[in-house]
Amino acid sequence: MVRTRSRSPEQPVPAAVFPVAAAATPAEDRQCYDANRSAWNSSHSNNSSCDCNRSTNHSSHDSSHAPPSRPLTPTFFDAVASPARGEMLTLGDLECGVCLGLLCEAVTTPCGHSLCRLCLVRALQRQTKCPVCRAVCMINAEDHAETRLLTRLAKRAFPALYEQRLEETRQEREALKLLLPIFFYNLPIFPGEALRLHLFEPRYRLMMQRIVNGSRRFAYVPNYSNYRAKAGDIALIAELKEVRFMRDGRSELEARIAGRFTIAEDPYVEDGTGGLSYCRLKELRDESPKSAEASQALRQASEKAREMAHAIFLERRDIKAVVVDRYGEMPGPQTPEALSLWIAAVLPTENRQIKHDLLVSTDTSHRLEVCISKLQALRGAGMGKSS
Repeated sequence: MVRTRSRSPEQPVPAAVFPVAAAATPAEDRQCYDANRSAWNSSHSNNSSCDCNRSTNHSSHDSSHAPPSRPLTPTFFDAVASPARGEMLTLGDLECGVCLGLLCEAVTTPCGHSLCRLCLVRALQRQTKCPVCRAVCMINAEDHAETRLLTRLAKRAFPALYEQRLEETRQEREALKLLLPIFFYNLPIFPGEALRLHLFEPRYRLMMQRIVNGSRRFAYVPNYSNYRAKAGDIALIAELKEVRFMRDGRSELEARIAGRFTIAEDPYVEDGTGGLSYCRLKELRDESPKSAEASQALRQASEKAREMAHAIFLERRDIKAVVVDRYGEMPGPQTPEALSLWIAAVLPTENRQIKHDLLVSTDTSHRLEVCISKLQALRGAGMGKSS
C-alpha cells in the first residue's frame, strides 16, 4: 500500500509568482485570426513595392510575407510577460498524487496520471498498478521518459522548491539503488566470482525483463532450505554482463559478483509476480585491526596466504586460465579482506557450511587462518607443483 499525506481543505495552497494564460474561447480565437488576416491583406493588396506582386515564385519569400495559417493566441510563456491576462498557477496544479508535493522529474502513466519518478518507482515495486486509479501499469518508472512540459512548468513556477525537491530525490534515489530483486540459490559464492544461470521460473523471467534495461543488478541470496530471507542474512550484488533471451521467455545470463551485503530489513514479496521478493541492502565489511601489532600480523598472514595460493592455483598452466576466468585476478596482500575472500572462493571443498562461514565472517585474520590451513592440506596432497 502506498502511504500518502492529506491536506486540510482550509490549508492555503501556495501560488506561483506568475500567471498562466487563460484559455481563449473559440470566438476569441476566430477574432484574433480574422484581425491578423485583415492586417496582412491590407498591407499586401496594393503594395507595388512588395515582391509578391512581381514574382510568381512565392516559395522563396520570407515567412513574414505569408498570411497567418492559424489563430494566433497567447501562449503560457506570453502570460509571463503579460500578467494582466491570466490566472495564478498554484502548487496544487503541479502536485504529485502520491506524496502531495511538487512534481519532481514528472513521469506520466499510460492511464494519464503524472507523479514524481521516485514515487512511481516505489509504488510499482510493490504492485504493478497506478497508485492513483489502480489501473495496470507495467512501465519501468526508473527509465521511463520524463514529462518535460510539467518539469519545465515546475522549474519556472517554483524554482527554489524544485531544486530542493530535486536534491531530496537524488539522495533517495541513491538509497534506492540498494533496493533490489532477490534470486535465491543454494550455493555460496564470493565477490569477484562469475555467475552463470539459466532462469526459467516466471518470477525470475519478470526480474530479468525489469533489470536488463534498468540497473542490471540483482541480489543473490544463498539459501539452503526454504528460499526465504530475513533481516541480517548475507546477500551479494550480481551485476549483469551478458544475457540471452529465448523465445519462451527463459534466459541465460552471465553476471559478476560485486560485493558482500546484509539484508537491512525483512524483504517483501511483490503482488502478482509469482513470488518475486525485494530487499534493501547495506554493505558488509570486515572489522579493522585494533592495534599496530594486529595490522602487522595481518599483513604477514596475507603475504603468506597469497604466496601459497599463487603456487597452487596460478603457477599450474592447466588450471590458471580456468581460475582467472571464474574468480578474477587474485588481489594483492595490501588488501587482505579481498585476498582472503578470493582464496576462500577458490578453495576446493564440497562442504557448503565451511564456505558459508567464511563468506559471512567479518574477521579477516580468522578467514586467512582457515585459508592457510586448507592451502597447507592441498600442498601436502601434492598440489602446488609446476607442470
